[in-house]
Amino acid sequence: MSKGIFNTLQSLATGKQVLVDELFGKDDLSTAAVDSSTGTETLTEALDSRVIHLSTVADLQALDASTLANGQVFTTAGYYAPGDGGGNEYFIVNGATGADDGGSFIDVGDGSKQAKGLFRSKVSVRQFGATGDGTTDDFPAIQNAVAFGSGRTVEFEAGHYFAPYRPPTESVNWVNIIKSGTKLKAIGEVIVENMLWFAGGSPELPVAIGSAGFTTGDDILTTASANNFQVGDYIQVLSQINANTTDAGIWQLASENPTTLLQRENRFSEIHRIAEVISDTEFRIYGGITYPGYKDNTTGQNFPMSGVTSAEIRKLNPLTDIAIEGLEFKNVTNDSFRTLLFKNCAHIRLRGCKFIADTLPGSQFVCESVHDFVMEECYSYRNPQNVSGSSWNSYFFQGGCQYIKVNNCHFTGEGQTIDFTYPLIGDFRGDTSVDVKTDSLTVQFMDVSHNTFEKCSNGFTTHPGTYNLVAIGNNIEAIDTGILIRSLRNIVEGNTIYTENTGLTFGGFTSYSSIQGNTIIDQNTGGIFVGINVVPFSSDCMNNNDTRAFRIINNTITQKGSVLGSSGIQLRHTGNGTLPNPSFTGWTDQVKTAQSDYFIKGNSLSGCRILIGSYINRAVISENNHKDGATADYYIQTSPNTAATVIYGNIFMDTLADAVSTVNCPDPAFTYSTSTVMGDNYGVLLAPVYSLGENRPLLAA
Repeated sequence: MSKGIFNTLQSLATGKQVLVDELFGKDDLSTAAVDSSTGTETLTEALDSRVIHLSTVADLQALDASTLANGQVFTTAGYYAPGDGGGNEYFIVNGATGADDGGSFIDVGDGSKQAKGLFRSKVSVRQFGATGDGTTDDFPAIQNAVAFGSGRTVEFEAGHYFAPYRPPTESVNWVNIIKSGTKLKAIGEVIVENMLWFAGGSPELPVAIGSAGFTTGDDILTTASANNFQVGDYIQVLSQINANTTDAGIWQLASENPTTLLQRENRFSEIHRIAEVISDTEFRIYGGITYPGYKDNTTGQNFPMSGVTSAEIRKLNPLTDIAIEGLEFKNVTNDSFRTLLFKNCAHIRLRGCKFIADTLPGSQFVCESVHDFVMEECYSYRNPQNVSGSSWNSYFFQGGCQYIKVNNCHFTGEGQTIDFTYPLIGDFRGDTSVDVKTDSLTVQFMDVSHNTFEKCSNGFTTHPGTYNLVAIGNNIEAIDTGILIRSLRNIVEGNTIYTENTGLTFGGFTSYSSIQGNTIIDQNTGGIFVGINVVPFSSDCMNNNDTRAFRIINNTITQKGSVLGSSGIQLRHTGNGTLPNPSFTGWTDQVKTAQSDYFIKGNSLSGCRILIGSYINRAVISENNHKDGATADYYIQTSPNTAATVIYGNIFMDTLADAVSTVNCPDPAFTYSTSTVMGDNYGVLLAPVYSLGENRPLLAA
């Protein structure tokens, strides 16, 4: 026990040596006997006799400050009434020691004295005057409680914490989490209505990297000039390459939009933590670099970014270890933004939260440059449901985010529920600008698994400029598209999708993707249905990438209706598999002749076909099972100018006029073999019949 504690305790007793003797050897100090001014008491009784007990904060504020001495201790049984959860212990100090925020400092009497809140057992929004009655404006009290309690746990006792509408464009209208280690925790059933929340770090200006550059796996990094990095710092590496151009090579994530001819700028980025400082310019990171092309110059680039001359590193100074548990966020306003904004943060946890929107669609939260975000066992509900259109996004993960997990959540009635994207929006707090150098960044390592999407327009989407998606075991009921993917490298497995339009769509610069073991069922609404739709050349960007690699294996695809033009698996460029307008400049020879790698095997299709569109080259279609007819005259069909298709080992449970149809390939742009290779296929009722174009001879498998 420290000398200071002994001195404090000794002042309670008339016989100091008796107190010292009594305390030594006691396991439970609260039962230690002391010789106090009122006789022999336990230590707890002696301390309690020096504390003045009040009922409410109003009683505390009404005290005559002239009769109070610094150091006096008061307790309240509640804030507005005993037992309302706002009770606290206070220590008297001089007036103006701190600003009166209703909790940490409270003016007493004429203000010449203040009661300083001690918060020995907890920090609660009730201790700052929040009522939770559903009608009182609790925003100021909660704002003050979270500002004071940042860095520790702030509790919300059961109740409905209401705030009237405040526009998000004014920063004073936000509840700010200002310290790492903050946890907001519901105690019982808690509703927080119409409040905006912000947590953000303070990144520093970037510095250029060293001349050696970095490549995949490197863990020793250098800067061109001295830096102030320390062990444990979070740093963000920013590329000199525009990820959306051919300068990125096989890492290219997007390109020019074929309609608007807009070329977005997007830097590769990744966040790491410093494990060791070697010198003022050299340090080691945990793990290693992902992107292989960081350099200190832009030599040889065809599409340099404005103002970017080198790859750079910046110190993020993020807020870390922010947790929100069990709160229900309710919003009834019509603003496009609703609830949470995280910017320059690390290790964010949302668990058991609810997001309720009784309004037009909008964004429940936005994350930017966030490392390691986990959302689990949360529930989202928007009313009215069945919103049509994919432009309403509820959960945004944009520029610079990495290692994002959304697992075991339930979403109901949203538009496009989750969106991984380049920056589409500002930070809502009055700053709508996007700084290309530090905001327009890639998003990577996304895990959306074991969630339920109910009556949503779309389940979730990745935009160009993203890579490495894992989507496993989701259950999706979609009006439009189950999952819309435009990212590089994807694993989409074991999902169950009920859709009125398309189950899975892969567009933009999607490649290196495994689509396996999914169950996709048409809702029989009468519209054209596509189970798995691969659109390399889409409305997002021109496809000038060299290769495409897809594995579409062991999926079960069922169309309940019988709509002409529907496909279970469809590989097509813009134009639904037909030849596009020949004057469309996007159809370059590079697009036409790209030798890709599409492998379609072991799928079970009911009531729908496999369609290979124009300029989809080198697809292998094997060992698929077809039954219950199709929505065209063929089970397997290739469009004009489709080259190097291999078809073998497929089983047709019943028959159409022609099981397989291929057509002519007259385009002179092809520089490799255009022949279709047709192996043995099998018909259960009748032998397969083929309708082959004159330029498509049958070859031995």
